[in-house]
Amino acid sequence: MRKLDVLTIGLVLLLGGGATYGLLQLLGWQTEQAGIWAGSLLALLLLAWTFSYLRRFWTGTMSIHQQGELYKTEVFKREIESMSPEELAAFQAEVSGEDTAAEEPEVKAPKQ
Repeated sequence: MRKLDVLTIGLVLLLGGGATYGLLQLLGWQTEQAGIWAGSLLALLLLAWTFSYLRRFWTGTMSIHQQGELYKTEVFKREIESMSPEELAAFQAEVSGEDTAAEEPEVKAPKQ
């Protein structure tokens, strides 16, 4: 998120809170009640945003995580492209050997 985005969101929240307060007063609410409800709504919105942020952090769906995965993929692609045919064949043999080992766990005979 850029600084401009953060400032825009802050300005929208400030103006939205003021507009909510003004609307509640126009609807006939007392000043104190309008202020309490406008502040409560703002607090609930901020809590909802915080929980959505934490959920994205815990599930790894934040932009920074996605960018990191994309970077790792691109580096891996570049390394594969720079391999000679012999190195590539050796790498493929190593990977297929790991797949086979992962699928068929080694069974050890019990000691007697």
